[in-house]
Amino acid sequence: MTYLVAHKIKAERLTATGYGATEPYNDTEAGRKFSCRTKFKVVSR
Repeated sequence: MTYLVAHKIKAERLTATGYGATEPYNDTEAGRKFSCRTKFKVVSR
């Protein structure tokens, strides 16, 4: 989020939620390394 705020996105428009433990990329040791991914959802313009 720091990057987005630094590039003029208002912090009050952003939320962050971690899902790594509850929604892993896939349930293998190699897949868990990728669970630190980022998803964006545009809700309005």
